[in-house]
Amino acid sequence: MLEKLRNLFQPEEEPPRLVAYSPPADQPVTPRELTRTSNGLDQFFQALDRQDRLKILDLCGAPATIEYLFEQQQIPRPDPFYRALELAFGNGPEYLDRQLEEDRVQIFTEHTLDHQEGEFDAVLLWDCLQYLRPELLGPVLEQLRAITRPGAPLFAIFHADDRAEEVPVFSYQIQARNQLHLAERDRRKPAQYFSNQTIDRIFRNFGPRKFFLARDQMREVLIWR
Repeated sequence: MLEKLRNLFQPEEEPPRLVAYSPPADQPVTPRELTRTSNGLDQFFQALDRQDRLKILDLCGAPATIEYLFEQQQIPRPDPFYRALELAFGNGPEYLDRQLEEDRVQIFTEHTLDHQEGEFDAVLLWDCLQYLRPELLGPVLEQLRAITRPGAPLFAIFHADDRAEEVPVFSYQIQARNQLHLAERDRRKPAQYFSNQTIDRIFRNFGPRKFFLARDQMREVLIWR
């Protein structure tokens, strides 16, 4: 199922396993935490139409979110997307350039989004797409479309500050259907600025989209498969 993504590059021999990048110890980090209302998340749950036992793919996998979805009688399925991103490309300033290296792309595809066709009724994308350069973003979106059923809602977040050199990578913890707790766990340079027009273009093979401009320079988007 991941053939298009795996064939993005064609290495001639088995690539070596890579060790994830670790930042120098002398770089201090002051993580942010905040709790805020999320209209986009509220609309995501409304789109589920009060059905239970739906299979929901979660690309963050925060324990609080998994627990909340279980309490709502849903079936959460965490995916190690962020772990695969760090393992394959590191979390240093060169991580975007490393997405052009075939051995690292192979490691990424071996560790994330390997699911059955039409398996999921909904997807919590969070902010993961903004860390993929276009060469990788396109195949990832094709795979997301393949593993979701028609009509499935996908909830995504993009940082709306087009001047930001780095943006926080948050762990997203659902506390209520319209409330999120965000805990910073990393900082990364975004692959590109995602304007409304850019988001419309990259999701052109999906269904309708609805935009929500939230506080804290964040843009929420609900996309239908």
